[in-house]
Amino acid sequence: LVTLPIDQGNPYGSSHGIINRLHSIIIKLYKSGHCMFGSTEADLEVAQIEAGTEFTGQLKVNFPASPDTQAVVQIESEENAPLTVLGIVYQGEGYE
Repeated sequence: LVTLPIDQGNPYGSSHGIINRLHSIIIKLYKSGHCMFGSTEADLEVAQIEAGTEFTGQLKVNFPASPDTQAVVQIESEENAPLTVLGIVYQGEGYE
């Protein structure tokens, strides 16, 4: 799963095209297995879910992204592991 670029909002309108930085994200999962998250496939980190179990709840994680104009979230599950993402909530900043 790869999101579209996240628009964090801006007092002057859209934040598209300005530098954004995600500080942390909350991933809301339903009956999901082991998964990984990050901003690119190269920097995926393993979520702290016990292997072989299904997890329902929220994972709050510090997001490993640097300032970027295309802030995206990428979530991958291991082969045959269920992954149901109910929502992604983010905390971040936009710079003009």
